[in-house]
Amino acid sequence: MRFTISLPKRLGLFLLVTILCFVISSVLVGVVINVFGMTVPSTRILAVIQDLVLFMLPALVTAMLVTRLPATLLMLDRRPDGRMLMWGLLALVLAVPAMETLIAWNNAIQLPPAIEEQLRQSEMQAQKMIEVMLGGHNAGSLVMGILLVGMLAPLAEELFFRGCLQRLFTTGGMNGHVAVWLTAAIFSALHGQVYGFVPRMVLGALFGYAALWGRSLWVPVLMHALNNTLYVVARYVGQGSGEIAIAGDDGGNLLMTAASALLTVVCVAMMYRCRVRPATTADAAAPDNADGSHKA
Repeated sequence: MRFTISLPKRLGLFLLVTILCFVISSVLVGVVINVFGMTVPSTRILAVIQDLVLFMLPALVTAMLVTRLPATLLMLDRRPDGRMLMWGLLALVLAVPAMETLIAWNNAIQLPPAIEEQLRQSEMQAQKMIEVMLGGHNAGSLVMGILLVGMLAPLAEELFFRGCLQRLFTTGGMNGHVAVWLTAAIFSALHGQVYGFVPRMVLGALFGYAALWGRSLWVPVLMHALNNTLYVVARYVGQGSGEIAIAGDDGGNLLMTAASALLTVVCVAMMYRCRVRPATTADAAAPDNADGSHKA
């Protein structure tokens, strides 16, 4: 894929478009809140606005501005490799115990009292907003939760982060591993949750490698969709916050965590073995490479 705009200018354009969309989104959010207040339907409207205007629109507009092949840049025109998708979904499921341990560790980090209290209150408010949006524990709320959190949000976020931002990095000559982890860190930081930063960054990196090696945005989209759907379903069946609990004593948890981490690494290694090679001359000439082992 050829670009006439340098990487710094492409990133600057992406940032400019994102800021503009943020302003538009903020105005729309203000209008909805002033008209309808903070009700379950209005919070769902706000979620749709965020996904469409704040995430999807900047990615699509930037891709159309920087290349004549926007779908190729965003990896929307590539069918997902079946083996890559299988190992990616399996890795996501097997990683649950290890991720729960990582979540608990991150949540236990202590900061200066004044800062910690402010951060935790902010995160509690964000969690309350999600709970309001998801509604009650009934079939209708479950369906809406799956549609909004399990389907729309993953598509929007993957389009923004892995489809556009990470691809701008890799097609600009950045090392694949650096691009994956830098995008994952930005992905986690923009969620604004310090006490969930590390596990969300690790999750983002898993999605990033799926995109890098699978060369199709649909692989991380489906993985992200599974992750979010598990959250919604866990909440619906009575797990409270939606986190999947790990049963057993401390020794059992440690063993389960170690086994989970090991099996996840095996799945990620299999994802790497199934990585998709450039299939055409045009692809081979593209500045990003499929395994991230050296500069594109």
